[in-house]
Amino acid sequence: MEQVDDVLSERQSAYRSNFSTETALLCLYDDLLRAADNGGATALLFLDLSAAFDTVDHGLLLDRLKDSGVEGLALEWLDSYLSSRTQSVVIGDHSSDPEALLCGVPQGSVLGPLLFLIYVAALPAETMVDGIVEQQRGPRSLSAGQPEVRHHHL
Repeated sequence: MEQVDDVLSERQSAYRSNFSTETALLCLYDDLLRAADNGGATALLFLDLSAAFDTVDHGLLLDRLKDSGVEGLALEWLDSYLSSRTQSVVIGDHSSDPEALLCGVPQGSVLGPLLFLIYVAALPAETMVDGIVEQQRGPRSLSAGQPEVRHHHL
């Protein structure tokens, strides 16, 4: 599990030993209290990841696996595992022609959750989640101009 923990954000609670929804909520609560103690304001962004396993882009996932150090035969095996999958619709006695799946990880598999977590591990950096936006003090305000944005990985 250590290798999985090395890939995931330190703020990731799912699928990690000794982490849970409770630890995620305690971390969020602590962040909110610290911001309030420092006179800051907070804004939360919640993402609905319903059907998330179906939206994993194979090319992007393979790039992230490469960036995580997966290479050679292991990367080729994972590429093969994800590719050449098709789906079709069956209604009664009729079925559509099979269509290639270019996204999604196999659900109900052992690798599915791990591949999904590797896929979303870059999400905080890409969306500035866990970042702090600070308004520049002075004549400029949020309504009058651009705020100064600083990203702090908490």
